[in-house]
Amino acid sequence: MRELEELASRVRAYCEKVRQERGDVAMGCVRLEASSDFVGIVYDKPGGSSAQFETSYEPGRGFSLLSPDGEPLVEPDLEQVFNRFMAIIDEIPEQRRQAIDQMLAQWREQGLSGPRLRAMALSFNTHYDGTRGGELSPDELRYITRVARES
Repeated sequence: MRELEELASRVRAYCEKVRQERGDVAMGCVRLEASSDFVGIVYDKPGGSSAQFETSYEPGRGFSLLSPDGEPLVEPDLEQVFNRFMAIIDEIPEQRRQAIDQMLAQWREQGLSGPRLRAMALSFNTHYDGTRGGELSPDELRYITRVARES
């Protein structure tokens, strides 16, 4: 299917571009997953959880994907689908920041604060044994230690 091949090519190029510009870890090691039936992206959040977004295509109907509010959507225009992929990819750093804030909240609930919270944040990458995208980038480490220091 030409439409899926074109979409896959464009999404792959965009993934490579943002990983080079913003850093592999900061972009959650975003990567393309594609077959003859679908095109999707997968990316990691700190701590190892992953997220994905994908679409399939049926001639005469168009692309099937989820709308921003999570509802199923059929979109006939490849350009609109590509724009949706770009928007999701561009949101990865914010999604990672939200995951960091949740992690900090959990550590605080466990009674960690001040220097202990900061030490936990600084040691995060040394204890993490998953993919690089589950680690914290240098900017994310600076953020988490700043927030921990303020606690």
